Amino acid sequence: MKKRQISLSIQVLGLVLGISAILIVLFARQSASAAERNLRINAETAMSFLESSLRNALALSIDLTDLSAAMIPRISDEEQLDGVLSDALAAVPEAFEMYYGTALSRFDGGEFVTATNWDP
Repeated sequence: MKKRQISLSIQVLGLVLGISAILIVLFARQSASAAERNLRINAETAMSFLESSLRNALALSIDLTDLSAAMIPRISDEEQLDGVLSDALAAVPEAFEMYYGTALSRFDGGEFVTATNWDP
């Protein structure tokens, strides 16, 4: 009888340990998945803040570029274009350089004009 009780106790203990091991593995997997989700959410939030900060920092330059791009096709004289770019640079010093270039290089009949007379 005593051997039977010991055998039954060992079987119950083995069953409890087996179920515990299965639960531990399941919990570890679930925990790793939750940690990965949290890390992904934190990274997306940080990137969203970074993108917003960059957009705010570049907003003035983007607006200036859009305005200049809208004005340039109406200007036919290179000196007048140079004056417009220089005025824009003087008005907004954050735009450290403004230039206008064509698809063709200036050596092939294209144009390249800068606000600071930079010669590439």
